[in-house]
Amino acid sequence: MARKSTQRRITETTELLTAYEAAGFQDTRETAFLKDMKVRLESRKGLSTRMRKWLDTLIENGVPTVNASLLQQITQLLDQPESQHRVKVLSDFRKQIQSGRELTERQTKFLTALKVEINDLVEGKGFQLSEDQKCVLSRCNAFFTGISPYYWQHRRGTANMLWSIFDQYKRTQRVTEKQFHTVCKVFKAKLAKIENPRFHEGDLAFLKGPKDYEKKFPCVIMSSLHIGERGEFRYLVLTGGEKTWVECKSLKKR
Repeated sequence: MARKSTQRRITETTELLTAYEAAGFQDTRETAFLKDMKVRLESRKGLSTRMRKWLDTLIENGVPTVNASLLQQITQLLDQPESQHRVKVLSDFRKQIQSGRELTERQTKFLTALKVEINDLVEGKGFQLSEDQKCVLSRCNAFFTGISPYYWQHRRGTANMLWSIFDQYKRTQRVTEKQFHTVCKVFKAKLAKIENPRFHEGDLAFLKGPKDYEKKFPCVIMSSLHIGERGEFRYLVLTGGEKTWVECKSLKKR
């Protein structure tokens, strides 16, 4: 390709940018790139080889052809209130289509599944959380926030996934069936402790001192298992003539 002058690139970039915006491509990465290149060129800043190559490719290809039918389908899904828990992925798909790129085979299959999921919700057939399941999610959220950040630093993938699901549930009061079971699987051990509590009301136990080697005090369990705001397991116990709430980890069987 013959070397272009700076002024020619400015003219071609400006014309293409105008055409992109006229075609409704204001929010694509290509439009953002063209704007950046226009500013650099007008400021007489040099372009790297990769910048120059991509800019010339965009100019040569012109305004991309968009799959208007697929774009309309995605837009219609986004307009449904029942799609709010899938806004991010649908918006990403729309931007990809708007930039003239087609969805991959895997993305197409996922979009088909999303259509079924959202249409089922519109018709009242989608996965609906029962009151018990809502309670389980709330408990798992308490477990998640109550666990030390240091623990999650070594499990960032799981932490990011859980944060996304709980944030989605907070905003929309909806999760998919798969998401619900995924959360339950992560906190399977803690949920099992609720189903099979270590102590029951009336049981005798020992309350450990501040150090393991210190004296253990006899006590009586005065309540069923209680879950605190940080997800900790607690019991109301009677020891030394006084009632006090203590965490389950401070109690031992007699």
